[in-house]
Amino acid sequence: MPEIRPSMQFIGKMRRLDQLYLASVQKVLRDFRRIALDILYRDKVRMTTIQPIKSELYNVESRVTNISYEVSQKIDEHVLWYMNQQLGNLRRVEIPHLPTVQQLNLNTYTERKQAYEGTILQPPKWIAELSQNLELNLTRLAVADTPIEAVVDRLLSTTIADGRASVLRVASASASTWAKATSWTSAILATRILFKNTQTVTRTVYMKQAIAAIDQVTTDCCLRVHGQIQPLEKPFILDGTPRFADKLDSPPFHWNCRTAMSLYTEKMEEKGITTQEMIDAAQAELQAREETGQRERIWPASSTSRR
Repeated sequence: MPEIRPSMQFIGKMRRLDQLYLASVQKVLRDFRRIALDILYRDKVRMTTIQPIKSELYNVESRVTNISYEVSQKIDEHVLWYMNQQLGNLRRVEIPHLPTVQQLNLNTYTERKQAYEGTILQPPKWIAELSQNLELNLTRLAVADTPIEAVVDRLLSTTIADGRASVLRVASASASTWAKATSWTSAILATRILFKNTQTVTRTVYMKQAIAAIDQVTTDCCLRVHGQIQPLEKPFILDGTPRFADKLDSPPFHWNCRTAMSLYTEKMEEKGITTQEMIDAAQAELQAREETGQRERIWPASSTSRR
């Protein structure tokens, strides 16, 4: 493997974008909570209270859709930046007839747009689930003539009330999972499209390599796949946990996965970090965790581990 810093930087860029994305979505939910509280205290706990609260969810969906569109634009910027770094890696090992990132951008624009429309720009299911759960619970509570304080706890509490998470708290957790999954999935799908187009344009067969950022939150799955090389058309083989399946064409390999892919040719072993050094770094992390029983204060002595 050549220079892995671009992959680490790409993962870092996406993590920072995720944080901004999550913060924006959570702000929308906080605003919704404030408005829903106003409606509840104004209209009281009645069957007629359901409709204005559900109507406000249309505004939530509109705002989240706008945020997702803006984030998809940033994702595409990061993906094109990463592709340019990949081309730089290929130039360093003297791969001929390489396209420019501008050419690849034009060649794959429509396909990348479709990838975003099928992932991050899809209507969030958690909003529909939130609407359904609010209606179900509010109807039940209204029929039971439940005091408004208990209704607020059950529907809109931001903490654990009466031993259960509120409807809004559950939705907030679902929104966070959805945002992380869709942003990374869309980025990797767009990356795959650019990789395949590079292969088509150069008429050169490339491989793909899995690259994980090794730190205290890296999963057993990603440590075990770190450095693995496969043809572009074949899946990665997974044997660690957690994982979605035993074979997957590309990350994410599990929820909150942050393993990237890099273009690979055997010539790259001559420059930068070797594949064996990457595998050794992952194994050092796995061994240190097994020996110490913890992750936070492990320091395998290799810069490839990023620890």
